[in-house]
Amino acid sequence: MASARAYLVVMVGVGETEIESDPPSIERPAGPSPNRRRRVAITALVIAAIGCGVAFRLWLALGSTSRTDSDQAIVGLMALQLLRHGHMNAFFWKQSYGGGLEAFAVAPSLAVFGTNTLGLVFPSVVFGLIAAWLSWRIARRFFSPLIAAASGILSLFWPAASVWFGTRERGFYPLTAMLGLLMVLTAVRINDEPKRTWRWVILGASVGVGWWMSPNIVYYAVPMSVWLLVRGHWRQWLNILASVVSAFAGSTVWWYANLHSHFASLQQPPWAGSTTYLDRFKFFWSHAFPFALGLRRPWLASWVLSAAWANLLYIGILVTIAVATAISLKHRAAWAGSPDLVLLVASPFIFAAFVGNWHLYEGRYEYFLASILPLVMCRAMTLRAGRALLAVIATVGMWSFVRLDIPRFTKARLPSTVPIGRALQAAGYRTAIGDHWVAYQLTFESDERVIATRLPSPRYDAYANQVRASRPALVYRIVRNHEQPQLHLMAFLRAHHIGFRTLTAGGYFAVLPESQVLP
Repeated sequence: MASARAYLVVMVGVGETEIESDPPSIERPAGPSPNRRRRVAITALVIAAIGCGVAFRLWLALGSTSRTDSDQAIVGLMALQLLRHGHMNAFFWKQSYGGGLEAFAVAPSLAVFGTNTLGLVFPSVVFGLIAAWLSWRIARRFFSPLIAAASGILSLFWPAASVWFGTRERGFYPLTAMLGLLMVLTAVRINDEPKRTWRWVILGASVGVGWWMSPNIVYYAVPMSVWLLVRGHWRQWLNILASVVSAFAGSTVWWYANLHSHFASLQQPPWAGSTTYLDRFKFFWSHAFPFALGLRRPWLASWVLSAAWANLLYIGILVTIAVATAISLKHRAAWAGSPDLVLLVASPFIFAAFVGNWHLYEGRYEYFLASILPLVMCRAMTLRAGRALLAVIATVGMWSFVRLDIPRFTKARLPSTVPIGRALQAAGYRTAIGDHWVAYQLTFESDERVIATRLPSPRYDAYANQVRASRPALVYRIVRNHEQPQLHLMAFLRAHHIGFRTLTAGGYFAVLPESQVLP
């Protein structure tokens, strides 16, 4: 009827006295256009994928593999010291590396959710989600919206072992990766608008704070700094100066701690081994990079498929990246216009520079490499073959991790110390001695109602002083088919005519001496 009304107006306007009937109208299909339906469908799929990615991370963080261990508990205890006593640590307890900033995020989380797994890991999950968002934002600057969205979604799921590791509270890994990707995004935006000083300040601050958290910030800082210089931004010397000042300000805690420790953070740790730079460079290509792609399993380092098939996939993705790079650079002005490639090319050389990078473990040493791979994989996704191959690799890696590794992690997880903590309190004991894997988990899960520590070589001197000034229980984890150290302790107590009681709760055995017994 709209066409009829328009026709009537026209006829009246030109002075017609007779209203003619409606002209034939163009038939339009009812409902939204095919393009709009396609956009709606893609949007729905993206939203569903994001929801599944968030659910996957929450399942990893709170599911069957989520039991708190003492390494994670120490971060929670650092947060409790900050929350209750205002005591801040520059680094992870009794370490000269691993910045303590994350305790500031964990403290309010524990205040809201309590001293439990959710309160402990919630900040790590959030940092991981922000990193995925940053990956999408970076990719959006260089690739199509669909490929950029795929990069962000890929970050939520892949590689699965690194995602799992990132949902655990390890003190500085997810936060450092998030700061690194923030630095990359800021560098990309500076390239577009180099005269905005505040962006240079953010760039420097993210690098400075990241350096305090972990030297692994260089995975992002070194290649992107070189990229900006190659792009001609060395002329922005005042802004560069502002960036350097903000970097120094962000790393102030690191400088303060190291000026009082003769720069202990720069000393080689005793466990690092004696591998050479070339050894670690080779290890990058033979183990680290395949692991980051999800083709090797955590801890075991074995291939997720037979060696032949896994190597075929590995070589295939390398060739695909090389071909996609060659094609894309043919249509770009210069190599310097591709920061994702600068990150990738720099990564094996930076990896080899760290003396401890010759392990796989659960993924800690490959975590930062894995954080940039979804961005790099955008290059492969520009080819149809690359999209198919990447889908195969991601699917195989996810299947292997969920089917083979999750059950293994679930079986190996440490039992909760909550039952033994309650039993000790009921028996009148408020302090305890145990090994590393018992003591700090017990202290955290009891919300410091039982103060436990390792002796000798305690992680936190204040706890050790409390224990030494008391009559502590001695707590052991029950390990089947292994020699039980508590048997030697009880034999010692009997030989010295020291009375004691024992109790068992939740996979732990406690000896309660009637007088103080210290190792």
